[in-house]
Amino acid sequence: MGAAHQSWAALVIRFDGMSDIFISYASGDRERAKVLAETLVRRGWSVWWDRTIPPGQEYDKVIENALDSAKCVVVLWSTTSVASSWVKTEAAEAMRRKILVPALIDHLTIPLEFRRLQAADLSHWRGDPDHPEWKKFLDSIAATIQEPLPPLPPPPPHVPPGGWKRAMWPAFTVIGALAGVALGLMLSRSQPATPGQADPAQNTTVIADPPPPPESTPTPPPPTAAVNPTVAKPRAPTSRPPVVTAPNVAKPPEARPAPAVEPVTRPLPEPTAPPLDATSLPAVTAPPKLADEMFEETLLIATVDGEVEELDATLVFGDTSLLLRDEDAKILRSVPYSSVRKATYSRTQRRIMFVRTTRHQLILGTGGEEVVLRLPDASYKTILSQIEKHTGVKVAQ
Repeated sequence: MGAAHQSWAALVIRFDGMSDIFISYASGDRERAKVLAETLVRRGWSVWWDRTIPPGQEYDKVIENALDSAKCVVVLWSTTSVASSWVKTEAAEAMRRKILVPALIDHLTIPLEFRRLQAADLSHWRGDPDHPEWKKFLDSIAATIQEPLPPLPPPPPHVPPGGWKRAMWPAFTVIGALAGVALGLMLSRSQPATPGQADPAQNTTVIADPPPPPESTPTPPPPTAAVNPTVAKPRAPTSRPPVVTAPNVAKPPEARPAPAVEPVTRPLPEPTAPPLDATSLPAVTAPPKLADEMFEETLLIATVDGEVEELDATLVFGDTSLLLRDEDAKILRSVPYSSVRKATYSRTQRRIMFVRTTRHQLILGTGGEEVVLRLPDASYKTILSQIEKHTGVKVAQ
């Protein structure tokens, strides 16, 4: 089975709630979890790791089905996941079923209740298949699933750097040179030859004897018609100056233009402004900016590409708006305080296997739509009081 077909099969099995491996991680470790999941899929296992909710299904139900049907649960312990109640709940259920395979992706101390199991140290693993901790990690998964370790997929065919492009460079050079020569010949033939200039396209050279120098004969002066014996009729001006042929007539000196004299300009003095008296200016002091209040472990219920998802977010009370940001500080949603018309809080308890969880849900009505939030268990009371403080709306329960 190829890698592309394996990824498609794993995706179908994951949506059905059945998979070999269930990866539990915190939202801040999404990229590292993706690399680990793709590597396990290439080994031939089906992996459930992306928390995408199929249309028409609830988030808690999808998680419960995927966790219940998995043969092995891999928990990625990091500085973020040790503080996540979701990761701890999934790890507790996996330990109860004895299918937990922990892995360290940061240098830290695992929570006390999970220290009985030895965790693979993948903090220095960068995809090397021969890394000793990676081999131990794969053996633990194979032993938990109770299936032999799948063999490594064959490496892709080696393609030399440059490929066919490097081999075609000489041919491109020759073709370019021939095209340049042909273009030069076409341009030279298209230009008309001027009188007295040889055609550059011809290759023959004609050598002729120089012509004999012309004999010097005096040129008679042009006849003038006399109207009066004493007054000569002036000649009509011509466009060409008369040709002087007499050897004893000196050529008049050429008139030279007078040298140009540049005008002397003196720069005007720059206007000087009177110095400002610092004591006469009023003192301007900027008002102190209050620090934003942030609450992590918040879930935003949103519709992404037609599917309802729970997005991990950080709740931030800004100056004028309530902000929901992801782990990269990108704003997922901005709710101005002035747009909030209604706030409703509800509390429900759910039991996943033998673990009881409490869900705190807040719905903010902004007129035309609603913003649904899942609040963290440790700070939901503080969030509710801050909502009333900033929006002026009483939270209904």
